[in-house]
Amino acid sequence: MKLSLASGSTSKSVCLFISQSDGNGLTGLAYNTSGLTCYYVRLGSAAVSVTLATQTVTGAYGSGGFVEIDSTNMPGVYRFDIPNAALVSGAETVIIMLRGAANMVPVVMEIQLNMPVLLANVSHTIVSLTVNNPSGNAVTLYGGGSNGHGFYTQGSGGGEGLRAQGGSTDGHGAMFLAGGNGNGLYCYGLSGSGHGAHFQGGVAGTGAGLRLSASVDGVGLHVTGGSTGGHGAQVEGGSSGNTYGIYVKGHGTRDGITSTGGDEGGHGIIGHGGLNGGAGILGEGGLNDGPGVRGMGHGSASGYHGSGGLTGNGFLGTGGTQGGNGASYSALGGDGKGLNLAGAGTGEALSFALEESRTFQQALRVLCAVFGGKSEVDTQAGTITFFGANDTKIRLVVSISSGQRISVDTWDGD
Repeated sequence: MKLSLASGSTSKSVCLFISQSDGNGLTGLAYNTSGLTCYYVRLGSAAVSVTLATQTVTGAYGSGGFVEIDSTNMPGVYRFDIPNAALVSGAETVIIMLRGAANMVPVVMEIQLNMPVLLANVSHTIVSLTVNNPSGNAVTLYGGGSNGHGFYTQGSGGGEGLRAQGGSTDGHGAMFLAGGNGNGLYCYGLSGSGHGAHFQGGVAGTGAGLRLSASVDGVGLHVTGGSTGGHGAQVEGGSSGNTYGIYVKGHGTRDGITSTGGDEGGHGIIGHGGLNGGAGILGEGGLNDGPGVRGMGHGSASGYHGSGGLTGNGFLGTGGTQGGNGASYSALGGDGKGLNLAGAGTGEALSFALEESRTFQQALRVLCAVFGGKSEVDTQAGTITFFGANDTKIRLVVSISSGQRISVDTWDGD
């Protein structure tokens, strides 16, 4: 008699046939029948005695349980509860033998542990599957052919196609390794609002919902949006606290995120600010001169393009406590600009408040009039008038008192 069970299986009961010397079923045996013994041996170990125990046909599992099923209708058929210790991991096979009762032909059961299952060119519907292998891979799947999937799963309704939970220490819920040009994990959402993949970090601690590591020149994550506006990835932060949709940290001089825009105007990263002050992209610089966000232009494309939403800022930069810049822009050469600002319509290219509620644009216009515009000196009135670049707008009028004190009479930066 041969069986196949997963290594580490517990509470397993089997039905076995015990014959007598003439080949017919032997009836009347019990757990305490005179001379009846049971032993098992795991490959590479010594034989182990099994203490047979009383049992009923429909009773709960009990190690060594032994009972006759039906002496009239199924003569010679018995139930036996396999000891859990016989099935633990560490051996490929286990042999169980019952023998010794009068007129009894010995019964031998060979159990294959961790027997691999190969499914090729077949389709199976599995209602429920639990695989447990404490010492190795529980399941190993290989896709055949050029486009064959090693594993394909699809959820229904609100259920997940695949849900993986990592261990309490460092165990990964799922680990995907790409080979050659193949993807370690390829996810796509179907019609409606279904997600190609949904990842949630640990409730407490530092467990990550998704952790990606590239090897040498490989890409840790490659995401492509849909052809009609679908997002390659959509990430939302938590509803409270300092929870981020994406938290990226550089290592040493390496960037946490490197993004390259497309050749035809596509942005490497585009971030839309939320309605209530949420930043489309929030980058915090590292301790050793690492930028929070670094944008490098390619050709005529911008390294960074920020658009404000409603009252939100397209870009908000906050300097560090030890001299770090909130924003730093450097031109590499040619006609490229470290920072290029252009307003659209009546919108201002750059706006921030100065003293007395005056904007930066107003201050800049007045400053340009002082250093680059025309001026008139009225010695009798003791005033100096500064005009704008077109010589028609009075930007600033200052008075000089007898004590050489200067006061502003007129300020017009509009």
